[in-house]
Amino acid sequence: MHTPKRCINRLVITQCLITVLISACSGSNESPALDDYDAQTNAFNEVQSNDRPNNTQDPAVPSLNPVVQDPSVENFTEVTFQITVPAYQSNQLRVELDWGDHNLRAQWVGDEYWTATGTLPTGIQDLLTVTFYDFEGNIELAQSSQDFTTGLNAAESLQISADQFDPNLFDADEDGINNLDELAAGTDPYVDEVSLLPIIDSINLSQWSRMSVSRHFESHLTNNRPDSRVLSTEPTTYPGIYTDVDIDAGGNGTLKYNYWGGSSSLNITGIRTTSEKSVTWEGTRRAHDDYTHAVTVKNTVTYIDANTRSFVEESEGSNIGTYSDTWETSSNLIGRLITGTSLCEPIAGTFTVTNRSNRGPSDNYTVTISKTLDDQYWRVGTGTEGYFVRELIMLRSYCGTTCGSYTESEPSDEYFTCDFVDF
Repeated sequence: MHTPKRCINRLVITQCLITVLISACSGSNESPALDDYDAQTNAFNEVQSNDRPNNTQDPAVPSLNPVVQDPSVENFTEVTFQITVPAYQSNQLRVELDWGDHNLRAQWVGDEYWTATGTLPTGIQDLLTVTFYDFEGNIELAQSSQDFTTGLNAAESLQISADQFDPNLFDADEDGINNLDELAAGTDPYVDEVSLLPIIDSINLSQWSRMSVSRHFESHLTNNRPDSRVLSTEPTTYPGIYTDVDIDAGGNGTLKYNYWGGSSSLNITGIRTTSEKSVTWEGTRRAHDDYTHAVTVKNTVTYIDANTRSFVEESEGSNIGTYSDTWETSSNLIGRLITGTSLCEPIAGTFTVTNRSNRGPSDNYTVTISKTLDDQYWRVGTGTEGYFVRELIMLRSYCGTTCGSYTESEPSDEYFTCDFVDF
């Protein structure tokens, strides 16, 4: 029988298998070679990658290299600038914008309207400067400046109005008139035409009002306080004069002065008030011959220091006859005390007169006379009109030593009284 032999063989084979298994288990303390492991892993990955589309991440396998935004990459917004420049006509205009390192040139839309569009980084603040040029950018007319911060939207706009532009930033010839005004007036912004104006010796402010507070009011007082006097002549005596002075111990009071000579007359009335270091007159001067002349005035002289006074005056008047003239004057002057006198010479300030007349267009005008302490001359007029004056005179007699039958002779009181006993 062959059965026992087959059993023995099977037993031997079984024992051999057990021996092999035991041997494998006894060697389990030793790790397999890393090269073999890597090779197996690479082979596995190769098989897996061959079974998938290129560049596709298995959702079941977490990525070892996640995608993140590059912080060095900026986001941008498209900004449209809508600009209205000051009114000015030229076929060589130009508008440029500067914001940080970015420069844009605007395009003309029509009239005073321009537009510019730029792609700018978002969330950034910088100074925005818009410059308005003529002659293709060779001369500045005006400029607008403001801080501007870009938003986070894909697009935005900013409006810049004409009143945001300052033309006084640019005065090429440094004559006090900006480039825009010079070009609009047709003058050369590179030539100081003002320096070419003529220079005369003096100008007389009383040519408009025929009044000097120093002459017509203050000169009738004495240095006595109180000063109360009534002086008159008989009406049959020509000229007839009546003076009524009533000034108290503090320098406050009234003045009346009347002069008549037949059909001609002069009448002066005034109220004098004082405060600490100032004297004020309010009054009227009226005269009549073949014309009727009237002026009202308010005048204040103020003590500034031992050598300096201020002179502030407002007046309005008329001269009515064959022709009609009316005017208003305004004075705000600084005077310097003349040594040994009670008078001050105007050395700075502003005088303005507006005259209206039916004589003709040339007699309707406004004139300004001005001077700073640093100026050499008084300036009559503005812009390239007018002239310079060496001396400002408050009153000069327009009729010499005799003024006819209707008024007394007027001296040449060139300056104004500024040193009062009340001080």
